[in-house]
Amino acid sequence: MIAFCGLTITAGQLREITPVLEMSPDAFSAWRKSKGLTQTIAAERLGISLRTVAAYEAGESAVPKTVVLACRGLD
Repeated sequence: MIAFCGLTITAGQLREITPVLEMSPDAFSAWRKSKGLTQTIAAERLGISLRTVAAYEAGESAVPKTVVLACRGLD
């Protein structure tokens, strides 16, 4: 069982939704903008650094599944 940002999910559930747990740099940026969040506020809400948010959006780092789950939790 995984708990992250208020979400609790079992390993079985995670395996079922794994294909939808991928987020491209453009999709991550679109998610942030659709919520009206600056990079700084998105970083604070996701519990990551501003530099990490910028790296995701620039495609320098892949968006991890835990962050994708956190984004979905903030939807």
